[in-house]
Amino acid sequence: MMLDNPNLLKAHALAFSIANQHQMFVAESSANWFVENAEQKVAIWANDSSINTGCINPELAGELSKFLDKAATEQVERIILFIDSAGVQLEQGWRSMKHTAKLIKQLLNLRIHSQITTIAVLGDSVGCFGGAYLVAASCQYTLGSKNGLCGVSGRKVIEHLDSEKDDINRLFYKAPYRLINQELFCILPEPLEERRNLLLMLEHHPLTGEELRQEYAALKTSADEDHSALATYRSRPKHKTLGFPEAEEIGCDGLLNFANQLLDYLENENSLPMFMGNCEQEFSFINEQRGFSRYLALTMKLLRYLSEQGKRVRIKVDQRGSGATFIAVSLMADTLIIEEGSCIYPLPLEAMSLFVHTTLPQGSEWR
Repeated sequence: MMLDNPNLLKAHALAFSIANQHQMFVAESSANWFVENAEQKVAIWANDSSINTGCINPELAGELSKFLDKAATEQVERIILFIDSAGVQLEQGWRSMKHTAKLIKQLLNLRIHSQITTIAVLGDSVGCFGGAYLVAASCQYTLGSKNGLCGVSGRKVIEHLDSEKDDINRLFYKAPYRLINQELFCILPEPLEERRNLLLMLEHHPLTGEELRQEYAALKTSADEDHSALATYRSRPKHKTLGFPEAEEIGCDGLLNFANQLLDYLENENSLPMFMGNCEQEFSFINEQRGFSRYLALTMKLLRYLSEQGKRVRIKVDQRGSGATFIAVSLMADTLIIEEGSCIYPLPLEAMSLFVHTTLPQGSEWR
C-alpha cells in the first residue's frame, strides 16, 4: 500500500510528530502506527478511503479489530482512529453490519473496562456515514475535520425515498453543524502541532451509569425542544411490549423511548427480558437535523453497559430490520434470535435497487 491517501497521510504525520521512532504496520485496506514518547504510548489506525470509498466490509473490519486487540494487549494510553468511510459495504449485506457491530462492541468494552482513551477523527475526503459513523460514535471523543461531511442517513438515500430535494439539507452534513448539534467534540485544528497537542491531552473518562442517565436527560430536553420547534413532528404511541415488536421505521423518538425502557434496568437487579428488535432505520432529514447519531449512540451504550454489568441482552427478530437502527439495537445483543424468513438489509428495500444490483442474503441465511 502506498501512503498517498489523505486519510493515511494525516495519521502518518501525527505519528511522526509524536515520535521520530515508531512502528508502522500496513494491511490490505489500512495502516497502523504504535508510537511512544516520554509521556505515553499511542496507537493510531487509519483506513485507505480510496479502496471501496472506505466502506466497512469483513476484511477492513478484521483489520481494525486486530488492531484494537493489539492496542489493548500492549496497554497503550490512547487509541486514535482516522475514519474516512461511506459506511458499510452494501454488497456484503448483513455481513458488513455484523462486523460493524463487533467493532462497536469492542470499542465500548474498552470504554467500560479499560483506562484507554479512544478518539475518532472523521475524514474529509469521503467523510463518515452510516455504520462507520456509529463506530466513530463508540469512541469517547469524536472529532470532525474542517471540510468534512458526516451523517447517519445518506442524503442520496433520503432523496430517493422521499423525493425531497432542498439545498438547505446539505447543511446538516457539514462538520460545523454537527459540532453545534453536539455530535462532535470539536473540529480538529489544521496546524499539525495544535492537532497533536489536542489529541494527546484529551482525558479518559470511563463510561458509567450516571453518564448514561445524564445523556438521556440531555436528549430528552433536546427532543422536547425539537417537538415544539418542528411543525412536522407527529407523536407516535409508545409500545407496551419491550423493544420493537412490529417492523417499523425508527428515528430519534423511537430510540429515546427505548432508552427510557433500558434505564429502568440500571436501577434494579432484575435480569433483562427478551426484547423485540424489528427495527428499520428511518431515513429523513429531520433525524439528521436533530442529531440522529446521539440517539443511536446512547442506545448502543446502554445495551452494552447493561451487558457488561452481567445482564445478558437477548433480542428476537421475527419480521425485518435494516440500517443503522438495526445495528444500534438488535446487533448489540449477546443473544440474537433471527426467525426463519426474517429480512435483514443494510438499507430499506426501496433503496437497495438504487445502490446494489445483486441478490442479498435474507435473515434465514443469517447463520
